[in-house]
Amino acid sequence: MRAEYDFSAGARGKYGGQAEDGLVVLGPDVTEVFPGPEAMNPALPTPVQSASSQSRTTSRDALD
Repeated sequence: MRAEYDFSAGARGKYGGQAEDGLVVLGPDVTEVFPGPEAMNPALPTPVQSASSQSRTTSRDALD
């Protein structure tokens, strides 16, 4: 661990309980485009389907 990292004021497990509820922390660039779940939820199915399709294609291609 680098000397400049100071965790003395940190709280262990601060967000642990929330993560069980499906909490996802987004970067500031994403929150500018999608300010809340009302904006993000309709946009998610397309990239999720695309990623799923790509992973299946990659797996098949690896077998050839």
